Amino acid sequence: MSTPAGPSPTDMQHHAPSNSKPHRVLACVLCQQRKIRCDRTFPCANCKKQNARCVPATQTRPRRKRFPERELLDRLRRYEALLRENRVKFEPLHGQEFQDGEGIGDVDNGTGDDSGGESEKLGLRSPSGSLKSENVTEARSIWHAISQESPSTPGKDTPIANAIESSVKNAWDQLMDGDNILLGMNRNPVDLSTFHPDPVAAFKMWQIYIDQVEPLMKVTHVPSLQPRFIAAVGNVGGIKPALEALMFGIYTMAIVGLKPATCKEIFGAERDDLLTKYQFGCQQALMNAGYLRSTDRECLTALLMHLMSLRPGTNPRSCTAMLGVAIRLAQCLGMHRESMLARCTPFEAEMRRRLWWCLMLYDERMGEKADHKDPVLAPTWDCRIPLSCNDSDLWPEMKEPPSPSRSRTTESLFVVIRSELGDHMRNSSWYLDFSNPCLKPLAKELPDNGSLDALYHRLDREYLRHCDMDNRIQFFTVYLAKLYILRSRLFEHFAAFLNRNGQQSEAERDQGLQRALDYLDCDTLITTSPLCSGYLWYMQSYFPFPAYMHTIQDLRRRPLSHLAERAWDVMHANYQSRLKAYAHYIPDKKMNTPLFIMFSRTVLTAWEALQKASGDPASLPTPKIVTEIVARQLAAMPVGPSSDSSTFGDAQGISTTIATLTPGAPNQNTSPPFAMAAGPQHYMANYDAMPYQSMVAPDSFTYDITQFDWFLQP
Repeated sequence: MSTPAGPSPTDMQHHAPSNSKPHRVLACVLCQQRKIRCDRTFPCANCKKQNARCVPATQTRPRRKRFPERELLDRLRRYEALLRENRVKFEPLHGQEFQDGEGIGDVDNGTGDDSGGESEKLGLRSPSGSLKSENVTEARSIWHAISQESPSTPGKDTPIANAIESSVKNAWDQLMDGDNILLGMNRNPVDLSTFHPDPVAAFKMWQIYIDQVEPLMKVTHVPSLQPRFIAAVGNVGGIKPALEALMFGIYTMAIVGLKPATCKEIFGAERDDLLTKYQFGCQQALMNAGYLRSTDRECLTALLMHLMSLRPGTNPRSCTAMLGVAIRLAQCLGMHRESMLARCTPFEAEMRRRLWWCLMLYDERMGEKADHKDPVLAPTWDCRIPLSCNDSDLWPEMKEPPSPSRSRTTESLFVVIRSELGDHMRNSSWYLDFSNPCLKPLAKELPDNGSLDALYHRLDREYLRHCDMDNRIQFFTVYLAKLYILRSRLFEHFAAFLNRNGQQSEAERDQGLQRALDYLDCDTLITTSPLCSGYLWYMQSYFPFPAYMHTIQDLRRRPLSHLAERAWDVMHANYQSRLKAYAHYIPDKKMNTPLFIMFSRTVLTAWEALQKASGDPASLPTPKIVTEIVARQLAAMPVGPSSDSSTFGDAQGISTTIATLTPGAPNQNTSPPFAMAAGPQHYMANYDAMPYQSMVAPDSFTYDITQFDWFLQP
């Protein structure tokens, strides 16, 4: 039966008014009803094949009414997908069936076309696929690609991929031996049972570690470690390698925290001898544990303790190189990424966060000393700040993260404050200016434009004002936080000076000098307080070198400024406190190091500038610090006609200084007590970097200025 031909599109256009637009050629009625593609010729190929009448449509197929809450539901599902990707438990809106992407296809997208609609705009997959979007915070696994097995959840392990990865790594470990490439080449195992202290001494070291070291590190969980430690002390021949390495790390850190006289009194041996013995034991235990390929957190903790115990006798450049190994091992364990920490138990994840932050902050300090321009403390990782909780709130078998503590002063107060300050620093513009300016686009936006005053007031409101100032660790935490703020103000001030090419007024110079003096005042308060005496081992790595150099430069440029008298008094107070603190750890004969001599010379040049500016040197009272420095250098000079005066620098310059010393009443310390600023202040640049050659004779002094611990060099 022939099919009557309908009106052609040409005829329809012919009868249309000349001033109207051409009609859109639509699919025929039958093709629209069957939802198949129409070639829009009449009769169309589909109608010819079905031997049916082809009727051109005059209007489009009616669309379903758009679900009014569609956009809101799409957003909710997107947020639910993000929560699942980050392993956050929640109650889904539509029950379990929607968690796996099922049932979503039953909801019409309301568009009537083939586009992805709002779901694609929101980053969701098509209705036929899973609801979950790609996890952009976690790198993809090459093992999944090799096994041709795609996980249903991004980042979730799968059996075949796990089996391939485990087999390859085990075979590689058996084939290659690289555990001895750093700590030694002794391939014969050493019996370490003879290196352990006797049980009584071991328990004393454990108690010293808990009192003086553990509160500042918090990389071990005392309630769960103590029973294992006691059992291991009673059977030193059967200790697992990782635990044994950690025990030797605890021994070394306990000895580091002791003064030589105290160590001799408690253990009947010299401090240096015990350190050498236990450091060797820690090295051997680390090699026995295969530390370079170990996935045991305690093994990495022992390595960090070993590296921290090497100061002050190790060059910072060597130390920061070894810290690079520890950081790479931590990255292999995923400590720097929250997506990897989410796979661990809540207890393990929290302990890894503490270890990561301790490692980062120690590496940052060693990097400063070694003049390393690209530290790992940078805005390129997302490990969260450790929780403010007590050790009793954590236990290895826990299934849920601990609830926030109601107390503002928990046992982890110090590490929380220290991590808060470190997190602010790694995202600060001034810090990135001195480390790696290319990372500025990655830095997160800090509250109040990164204001240091706002940071301090927030920490004070949340933590510091609740501290008991009679408690040792809380007192130390409060003033170390203030010390960091003052130090950061000085560095922020240096960055502003460089950005303005050294243009500054007298008021700005005074402001810069005031920052340096406040920094020295706070350091003096910490090092002289009896409450901080057990934590002075920590302060040894934080000598206020920038504050001294800035103060001395300003005194050379402006020897008669109204802050000059206070500057001399503040420097003398800090000089005395630091010498007294170091005298407990270092023999006096080792004090006259090359860097101490450099420090002495810079102080003497400032004194000579003051004498020249005064016009009447005889009437000037000699600053106490000058008198003590000259007396110390004279006592250290060799005696005899064959003595080489160049050993201790320019003897003529020292003699000239001695000749101009005049007796007089000691200067009274007019520096006000330390106090934080109450409100925001503007930090203006004030750093006149005079040539280093003008401080000391270049042909007689060629030591490395990047090693800032002047009093601690061997």
